[in-house]
Amino acid sequence: MPTRPTVIIADGSSTFRMYFSTLLSRMNFEVLPVDTAGDVLPLAKIVRPSLITLDPVMGDECGIAVLRRLQGDSDLSQTPVIMVAESTFAEAECRQLGCRDFLVKPVDLNHLYRALQQFQPNPAAQRQHLRAPINRRVFCRTEESGFESFAVTLSAGGVYLRMDPPLPTGTRISIDLPLGKRELMMVMGEVIYTKEQHAGVFSIPPGMAIRFDALDPSVRDRLASEVQLLLAGDIVAAQIEPMVQIT
Repeated sequence: MPTRPTVIIADGSSTFRMYFSTLLSRMNFEVLPVDTAGDVLPLAKIVRPSLITLDPVMGDECGIAVLRRLQGDSDLSQTPVIMVAESTFAEAECRQLGCRDFLVKPVDLNHLYRALQQFQPNPAAQRQHLRAPINRRVFCRTEESGFESFAVTLSAGGVYLRMDPPLPTGTRISIDLPLGKRELMMVMGEVIYTKEQHAGVFSIPPGMAIRFDALDPSVRDRLASEVQLLLAGDIVAAQIEPMVQIT
């Protein structure tokens, strides 16, 4: 059964922990937020996370000191660490100590996504494009018929439609895809993966993944913008201090 990778988030700001945890959860991570750097190693010993994010400057203990202790621990030295900081002042030192990436607040969503893809424990889970839940009704057409379905997730490269039973792989399909509040975009694609309903654990709904045909760059950019808004638009709108940004 596929499982979501676990990430420990250590940051002194409760607001940042809330927004960052929400975002990473939407990006398919199990998130364990902690407010003190001293909690990181004991928790990591128990859960053995796929990733740890650290603030270099925290109240109880410097995140850089925690990074140094992680690197010196035989059980945890291979655990990837991303530093998330207010500025780049400690970047050189953190990279020298072995952090895999260094992000500056407000965290750029695309930079974050590229960094996270390195730490998916299953290479098959790594994806080229950022994706987000969409949950919108769409109208679809094949050579044989037209029908309605629900789009479950969206990326600039494709969409997953809930459908039982799904269409066969290789089926050509056009989709009227609603974007924003009033925009409707027609995209063409091909069924490249199907999942049927069966007994056992229900991880994703039965349906099919559609890979879009080669898109005009402006169309792909519009889809990418929509995905960012779906994933983090509410966070960006609600934050008082700039903590996450979309571009």
